[in-house]
Parts: sequence; C-alpha cells; structure tokens
Amino acid sequence: NEVAAVIFWVMASADPECAEADAFWCFSELMVDIKEGFMQALDHTGEGVYGLVEGVTKLIRSYDPELARHLQKSELPPFVFLVRWCTVLFAQDATLPDLVRLWDAFVADPRRFELV
Repeated sequence: NEVAAVIFWVMASADPECAEADAFWCFSELMVDIKEGFMQALDHTGEGVYGLVEGVTKLIRSYDPELARHLQKSELPPFVFLVRWCTVLFAQDATLPDLVRLWDAFVADPRRFELV
C-alpha cells in the first residue's frame, strides 16, 4: 500500500530500529480516521465515497474556479481522480518530499480529514 510505504519511510528516517512497529501503529490510526472512504456500506451517503467526491468537487469550485471549469470541459468524471487522491492521499501523484510536506499539513490541520 502506498500510504503504508510513505509512513514506513518517514518512521525509518527517524528510528530505523522501531520503524516497522511505529509505521504499523501510525497506519492503523490513520485508517481509523479515514475508514469511511473504504466502507462500501457508506458509498452512497454523505460520509461515503460519493459524498467525498462531491465535497472535494465543491472545494475545487470554490478555491480554483479555473481548474473546476477545465475539469468540467475535459468531461472526465471527478470520481476517476478524486477517489485515488483521497484514498491514497496523493501518494501516487506527488514526489516523496512533496508528499511528506503535504501530509505534514494534513496532520497539523484539526479539520484534516474533511477532505478525505
């Protein structure tokens, strides 16, 4: 899993001897926070994957209307890329240093998982 790999890399950078155990616990806690995106029973609710896609689409429209228009003109359903962004937390779409900085911002924000 891309998410677990990033967590392991960060933990190994800090303390290689305890990295595996630390990464396991961090990954477990992260999954507790974002589990709704992975629960099929919630898919068609405001907390499930479709609610998530709708919420992020609204954020894009609000913060970057030009990007929103471009995505709409491309006729690419937002579900295609937003689910990947939100379930693997951009791990497939950013370099490792950029990803670590982005995750640091997520973790520091008290509203961190409204996006995911």
